[in-house]
Amino acid sequence: GRTEDAAQAYAAMLRAEPGNPEIAARLSAVLARSPEQLKAWLESTQPATDGAKEDSGDVPLRALLLETAGRHAEALRLLRESTASHPDRGDVALSLALRLEGNDREMKEWLDKAVALDPSSPWPHLHKGLFLLKSGDGSGARREAEAAKAIAPRLPEAFQLAGSAARVEADYRAGVEQLSQALLLDPSDSLGVSRVQLALAYAGEKNGPASRQALEGDLPPFSDLIYRLAWAFVDRNFLDRTARGASWQPMRDAFADPNAKPAQAYAAVAASLASLGDPYTRLRSATETEALYVRGRLEKMVTDASGAPSPASSAVVTGDLGNDIGYLRLTTFSDPSAREAIRKALEQMAEKQGLVLDLRGNLGGLAAEADAVAGMLLEEGETLGVQRTGTGEEVQKIPQTRPAFPRKPLVILTDRKTGSAAEKLAAGLQGSGRATILGETTLGKGAGQMSRLLPGGAMLLVTAVESLTPSGEAIQGRGVVPDVPAEGDESLEKAREILEKPPTPAPPTP
Repeated sequence: GRTEDAAQAYAAMLRAEPGNPEIAARLSAVLARSPEQLKAWLESTQPATDGAKEDSGDVPLRALLLETAGRHAEALRLLRESTASHPDRGDVALSLALRLEGNDREMKEWLDKAVALDPSSPWPHLHKGLFLLKSGDGSGARREAEAAKAIAPRLPEAFQLAGSAARVEADYRAGVEQLSQALLLDPSDSLGVSRVQLALAYAGEKNGPASRQALEGDLPPFSDLIYRLAWAFVDRNFLDRTARGASWQPMRDAFADPNAKPAQAYAAVAASLASLGDPYTRLRSATETEALYVRGRLEKMVTDASGAPSPASSAVVTGDLGNDIGYLRLTTFSDPSAREAIRKALEQMAEKQGLVLDLRGNLGGLAAEADAVAGMLLEEGETLGVQRTGTGEEVQKIPQTRPAFPRKPLVILTDRKTGSAAEKLAAGLQGSGRATILGETTLGKGAGQMSRLLPGGAMLLVTAVESLTPSGEAIQGRGVVPDVPAEGDESLEKAREILEKPPTPAPPTP
């Protein structure tokens, strides 16, 4: 309950390590729970009005406070003015870079400046590496991770970035080695990121037992810690801020028995989540997580009684429809080893005159995997969609990436079981004018979840974002409406007709 002391402690740490994202997130979370305290802090960091040149020391702190208060434009303006008046401050340059999400070219410029201005800090390298990783540049991310390790050889986050980048590049053995080292340096893994990435790296190696062990961790799960971590994660990230009212705050201290069994803590977490009334904010067992991401898959397409892809199906199925038309079916975005297979398949079809992307029965999975596919089909800077969070809406642009299939005719097949990340992909490609959607209206799950691995292996899923179409229309409860309606077996035939139809010639230039 000593929130002012907690905030002061985190602020002191932030001044010492202005690039540390965990410290910034914790300070923001403390102040977000107390509007009056946040208001007082904003007033105390108000720049002088006597014309004196402002000291940049607390600029990153004030920018964070403005962001916490939902005043993003003000934070951005403050940082732009401060970088002009203090061009030698790497912490201010880094703070500006981190608030330029969606403007990738400028964000990279400021990350490069932060690296140059603050050569003794590993954080600019780590943030630049994370930016490159999100852009699909795994090798660049690994270089930045190595640079961070050279500066801070025992910093867990540097090994975490190196391992995550290696995993995305399908170098699973290197991923396992780097992520294991991150856990040796930080066995508690307070955010659970290293354990999740290590589990996915083992899954890429098809090592199910090791993946399950990574999820569960090596440390004993303390029950009171399980509950408090879960409550804090929900409090920080849950999309519907109105749901965190008078009944939610007292739940922070509703469970505090360190001697209770973990099952009791998980039951208390489940009860608190149920009070929010959101079906997607829930606990997922380690067994369910393992089944989603670790299970062995066949090398072919297998369907269930309804004709939908079974969980045992290969995540990537390719084919040739004749008449220079390629076929790529993605049955799920839950296979962490599928990204490179998708890229290779698209590159092999690059000379085709058209492509059918079949998302029927794809219920989604890892949003990052679907976004990576979008990057293989769109050009840098094109709009993928709009993301709505608790602090507002942000246009999601395709980052600097390497398209794998040129801008040739593309038809996407959907049905009523196309959901979540697959819907977001379909909506983005449709709304950008890149693809024609053919089939049935999709499931209608636009709500996206952030995940947090809890001690003991359970995964906390929290609805933290809503994906909208590039034009800002809702997917949740509505689905993606096809351009050309079709059902069942007629879908492929109609797709061929669309792709074989000669393009309409452009009108003559006057």
